[in-house]
Amino acid sequence: MASTRANHYGRGMPDSDGRIHVSHTDDGARSRATVFFRLILLIPHAVWLALWGLGALLVLPVHWVGALILGRPMEWAHGFYAAFVRYALHVYAYLYLAADPYPTFFGEPGYVVEAEIPEAEPQRRWTIALRLFLTIPPFLLAAALTSGIGAGYASTETETSASVNFGLAGILAVLGWFASLALARTPQGLRDTQVYCLGYGAQVYAYLFLLTERFPTSDPRAVALEPLPQHPIRLPDADDDRQRDRLIVLFRILLVIPHFVWLAIWGIGALIVVVFGWFAVLITTRLPEGWHRFLAGYLRYGTHVSSFLYVLGAPFPGFLGRAGTYPVDPEIAPPQPQSRWKTAFRGFLAIPAMLVSSAFSAVLFVAGAGAWWCALVTGRVPDGLHGLLGWAVRYQAQLCGYILLLTDHYPYTGPDGIGRPVPVEESWQPGPETPLPRPEAP
Repeated sequence: MASTRANHYGRGMPDSDGRIHVSHTDDGARSRATVFFRLILLIPHAVWLALWGLGALLVLPVHWVGALILGRPMEWAHGFYAAFVRYALHVYAYLYLAADPYPTFFGEPGYVVEAEIPEAEPQRRWTIALRLFLTIPPFLLAAALTSGIGAGYASTETETSASVNFGLAGILAVLGWFASLALARTPQGLRDTQVYCLGYGAQVYAYLFLLTERFPTSDPRAVALEPLPQHPIRLPDADDDRQRDRLIVLFRILLVIPHFVWLAIWGIGALIVVVFGWFAVLITTRLPEGWHRFLAGYLRYGTHVSSFLYVLGAPFPGFLGRAGTYPVDPEIAPPQPQSRWKTAFRGFLAIPAMLVSSAFSAVLFVAGAGAWWCALVTGRVPDGLHGLLGWAVRYQAQLCGYILLLTDHYPYTGPDGIGRPVPVEESWQPGPETPLPRPEAP
């Protein structure tokens, strides 16, 4: 049995399961001065990271050949790349405002956003030989999460223009910069998303550099983050065995065309109801129940269709958006009082969330394509992609509910961090008449 170590939350974690464990001890507080000058403060780290990265590329062929011969990474190369991956994580966590302390220059363990890397262990030679090829799919997903996809150049006879997608982490870094200057702290959802995105990138590079044979997992619940706050629109875990019918998967895009047509028609009616509903909420602070039911059905139906399209849901969805008729089914609270000023400026307030949503759309595309391919080959959707798709679909549903005036609660950016243990000093202790809580889900 693998030994365990006690983490700073007071619980044991596997010591040698071969996976890269990413965690954080950040409290969200930020210094406005260091936030304002963050790019300037990072210049020395940018130079050193570039030099170290060049060395890592030059050493990589030697590392690869040695591991292929020995059937395991060489100790000195493993230590070199482990420090490099940790250091890159520290630097990007500081850059993207997932952390506040200034990082050191040698990748020592102990930073507030940390990757715990296992010791060098034997690896199958065929996975070493094909590592560069095997890393392509997670690299595409890491690009959507961090640096973005769709970067490229388009030229004409008279001009050349560049178009870059900053990715989910990049967009959140810009939003987090303004939020940190205003609040002297980074919002929890933004910080947790950054930790997840950068942690996944660390897994990908650790896999490429032969630090582990474990394939990177995209499951948000594999990272110890904060649990979801209360929200009127939630997306419970689907009761799904992840199995998919290959024939339905193959023709999924064709099958979803009738739903796109019906969504467009329903959307016209939803737009009219939202316009009148905006005035109603301004006057009464509450969306009329019939209108709420109509718009909730539209949101629910759109979520069903999106889930089917991206292979998050298995069966063909119905056309009425009825609650409880699809495995991926959002829970929508009944009409509640809403703030008039939030309603008056709803379109303006939704702009940052729509920017985040555009990045989530890229994540949905890449993760959905991966889920489609895996389901077509193996007949099931990997747990990691299923969890990531559920997170992205939930955010889109909450944003849609915010725009449709179903709630004035802003969409929560972060994933459901059910993996985060309870701190020892805050752990729950039952009283003499307090019922025992239900056990946590595995």
